Amino acid sequence: MLQGVIWGLLLALFFFGGLWLTVRRIPFAKKPGRMLLVSALIRFPVTLACFWIALQHGLLTFGIAFLFFLLTRFLFIRIIPQSHRGNVHAN
Repeated sequence: MLQGVIWGLLLALFFFGGLWLTVRRIPFAKKPGRMLLVSALIRFPVTLACFWIALQHGLLTFGIAFLFFLLTRFLFIRIIPQSHRGNVHAN
């Protein structure tokens, strides 16, 4: 059970932390589209492979890892100040 919690937290830190760093660097990139693509091509396969490994440890481990992956994502939204996330207004 603890193994699933650790898997979920680490994967979320890797995936969403990498996304956050990428989005923050896009305004300074010469080729932002390429930067976003490379980031996604690294984050997605690594995350999916790690979830596959978690699944090999059992369905309970995978389920807990996935749950904590999602919970960490919501925690990131609460922790990172709005000024660091950017202002997106719907018109």
